[in-house]
Amino acid sequence: MNSKIFKKEYQSNFDDFYKFSYFSIFDRIWAVIFSLTGLAVAIYLSTILLLKIQNSLYQSEDGESVVGRMALVIIAAVIINLLFLNSQIFKIILLTRYQHSYKGQLIFFTVFTLDIYLLVRVFLKDKKNFKYFSFMPKKWIIFDYVFLGISFALYFALGFISSLVPQLPFFITITIKFIPLYFLAFICDWTKVLVCSIICGGFEWFFPGTFIVNVPQFMFDYWIPPIGITLAAIFKPIATQKEKFKKLDFIVFVSIPIIWIYFSRVIAGVMFWSTFPWPGFNAWTYSLVFNSINTIVDYAVFIVAVPLICSNLSVFKDKYQAISSN
Repeated sequence: MNSKIFKKEYQSNFDDFYKFSYFSIFDRIWAVIFSLTGLAVAIYLSTILLLKIQNSLYQSEDGESVVGRMALVIIAAVIINLLFLNSQIFKIILLTRYQHSYKGQLIFFTVFTLDIYLLVRVFLKDKKNFKYFSFMPKKWIIFDYVFLGISFALYFALGFISSLVPQLPFFITITIKFIPLYFLAFICDWTKVLVCSIICGGFEWFFPGTFIVNVPQFMFDYWIPPIGITLAAIFKPIATQKEKFKKLDFIVFVSIPIIWIYFSRVIAGVMFWSTFPWPGFNAWTYSLVFNSINTIVDYAVFIVAVPLICSNLSVFKDKYQAISSN
């Protein structure tokens, strides 16, 4: 009797594991080949761009300056290619470990890596609707206002603390003020994170340490980046009280907003440095280089700090879900 029960439970777990394994071996082979091809194209384009920049620098600068600046450009090119490789790896992992709760995340990375075939396959194979958010406003409870207020206060407190730290080489500043917004995204739904990030970004205008060249530069440098953390709340796996975030969940949870933050900073840099980039650089190249180094430092801090904070303070998430579900 016990062996029959065990066999039944084993078969149930086996079926649950493969319930959403809709993707064929061809889909997985395609994902690997497409990723390797995309990476090769990215490296090729980076090499062409590096050679072009090198020629421009040698025509406008002395040899010593060229070596230092080319080293910085190479580091930036490696970081950007690693970001692209990182996205390709996430796409393959999500494909091989696919569950319905990962549908939104897989769609994001297929769009970001321009994998149209796999994007179509996701919709064809998993036709079950996924509702990460609703355009209808959800009911706010007292905890929402409390968490929003605490996150707002911590955002500017940590921003002030980080401003006291001397600037690192290459104008690197660690943006630890985004960590409270990540925690808010971990606990609440996307509407609360969006409201809080809009308020935080807007209030940056009134702080004396904010560098403002024009309104568009302010928006892309200070207001739009925190709004990107709303994506973490939208694309986080749907979990019940008993389910916990896994390592992969946290990595994707942190990584998706970083892509938004990086490109927002690049656009802001183009507006900020449009009149005085390095000789041999245009505004886009200059902004891509500097913001890649700054963003990868932030990413390293977030990928360590956010999972630790969210895991150790998950009791607040459990309490919030228990109250909001009543």
